[in-house]
Amino acid sequence: MAIRVCIADDQESARAMLRTNLASQPDIAIVGEAEDGFGAVALCREKTPDIVLLDISMPGMNGIEAAQVLAGLPVPPRIIALSMHDDAFLAAEILKAGAQAYLTKDCEPGEILRAVRTVLGGRSYLSAGIAGPVVDNFIRRKSGPRENRSGNSEKDLFRLTHRERQVFRYLALGLTTREISEHLGISCKTVETHRTNLLNKLGLNRMADLIRLAIREGLIDP
Repeated sequence: MAIRVCIADDQESARAMLRTNLASQPDIAIVGEAEDGFGAVALCREKTPDIVLLDISMPGMNGIEAAQVLAGLPVPPRIIALSMHDDAFLAAEILKAGAQAYLTKDCEPGEILRAVRTVLGGRSYLSAGIAGPVVDNFIRRKSGPRENRSGNSEKDLFRLTHRERQVFRYLALGLTTREISEHLGISCKTVETHRTNLLNKLGLNRMADLIRLAIREGLIDP
């Protein structure tokens, strides 16, 4: 059965590029397009797609507002948010609103296809360049370190390098070593090294501990 996809973007040229990219895949069917958030909601109510590609900056109802409505539908689609900006704040807001993925519009065509298949499998997806900034943005919002129940202090998060924060985010989202390697353009061995280093810096022994920490600190949803 084909993956049913809707596209919502106020720019025809952007919709055309997405349409061409997705149409190249025999197992993907584009079932509708919309020019704004209101149209996206109406379209998804009617077509009940598996996935909607949702531009954040649209007139009337923007992508964040639309995502909140879409997430509450009886049959909610998986939401892949698209933005012109590599913006950690926007990424955090759209994910909080109900999206499963955040991509910048200048990403490679293949990355959109990877995101489609990743979210269809029940996982989240972030552009390689935004995973680290999302974690950085979370850390900057903290007023100061506090001890959490596992004994880890938030100040420990400051000790992670930018790359370790990217790996932390992807591991917490459930990506495999190979998938992280492909997203970040580094070897599987390097991913494993970052994994070991960040676990040591955070004083954690197992991946389950890392995931619990990520949930507790608001980096991922439970």
